[in-house]
Amino acid sequence: MRLLLDDFYTAGLDPLLLALATEPNAEVRLFNPFVNGRAHAFTRWIDFFADFRRLNHRMHNKLFVADGAFAIAGGRNLADEYFLRSTTANFIDLEVVMAGPVVPELAGIFDRYWNSEVVYPLATVAASPDTPEQLRSAFETATSGPGTPEPEPPDAPDTFGEGPLGEQLDSGRMPWIRALAQAEADSPTKALGEGPFPTETLARSTQAMAAQARSEITIVSPYFIPGDEGVARIRALRERGVQVTVATNSLADSDEPLVNIHYNRYRVALLQAGVTLYEVSSHQLKRRGQFRRLLKQARGRLHAKLALIDREWVLLGSMNLDPRSARLNTEVGVRIRSSELAHALVYAYHMDDIDGVYRVALQPDGQNVQWVSTGDDGADEVLTEEPDSSLLTRLQLLLFSWFVPTDQL
Repeated sequence: MRLLLDDFYTAGLDPLLLALATEPNAEVRLFNPFVNGRAHAFTRWIDFFADFRRLNHRMHNKLFVADGAFAIAGGRNLADEYFLRSTTANFIDLEVVMAGPVVPELAGIFDRYWNSEVVYPLATVAASPDTPEQLRSAFETATSGPGTPEPEPPDAPDTFGEGPLGEQLDSGRMPWIRALAQAEADSPTKALGEGPFPTETLARSTQAMAAQARSEITIVSPYFIPGDEGVARIRALRERGVQVTVATNSLADSDEPLVNIHYNRYRVALLQAGVTLYEVSSHQLKRRGQFRRLLKQARGRLHAKLALIDREWVLLGSMNLDPRSARLNTEVGVRIRSSELAHALVYAYHMDDIDGVYRVALQPDGQNVQWVSTGDDGADEVLTEEPDSSLLTRLQLLLFSWFVPTDQL
């Protein structure tokens, strides 16, 4: 078992990770690790600003490969809130399970990162005075017992009408979709921030694919900052008659609200270009029985990263449509040519008539936006202020946004 972690959010985890690394046939490595003050978030922030140029570059990849036979890729991180286990806020995510020739491609990507110059064995940057036996005992205590209850059984059937994946694997009957799939990832040394900006990145290849669209593009991205260049590309698509639909998080339900403040600067231009724009909202999601049951009292936040092109190509992975994914983080993705999968996603997520969202539209003056939702009685509700957020919150975020450049988000 090889575990490769980006080191940004591992504060306080060194004892657990060191214990895991003492298990037979287990190895842990860290991408672009912190060297000083590893144990505490505060001291890590000091190290971060002292070594900002290096530590600002992170690995955002999400990838799971089993026995060289199966692979899972998408946007999901490994934390409670990505498996609907948080009582405060959970993420709505998407990934694909793959077999066939694309799996060696993904395994090769993992190996390239595992052996890269920006990845270090855990033991070279972290140590513990405890013996391996003591580390393992503490690991068992921390990861078992009443503090770590078993998750609830998965819904059956799921959104696609299929039973739990574990049952499908055990029975040997999985409803595979045969399709052409290709894996792609940024170079791990993109994180070095040295030399000219690389010409081949996942962001640029995605832009090239989108530019070839003939009829429609549907984009799902929790963090969406198109920038002036992105708006120009979208405008060029619209001038060719390509329908463009974008779904992202609302301000109130984003875990990175500063991103939304910067995204807000482009909303009017997008709408003027004829983009269909949606913002995901917990309040709206819970009007659907399925999400009301899954989320319970917790907020719901979009985290899936997905693009459908002409209902023929499906692009998914870890990449958001923002400057950080394009320039600062490394990303991995899969492009799949399959009308069957594209239409299944359209059907499962109601992309022809997206619900659980606010539809963002221009006000009659054509210079400001409004949010339209369907009320409980079927009538449209129209809001002219950011939904579910206070004026104080919006002013605070606007103030902070002056100090955080767009290219860092």
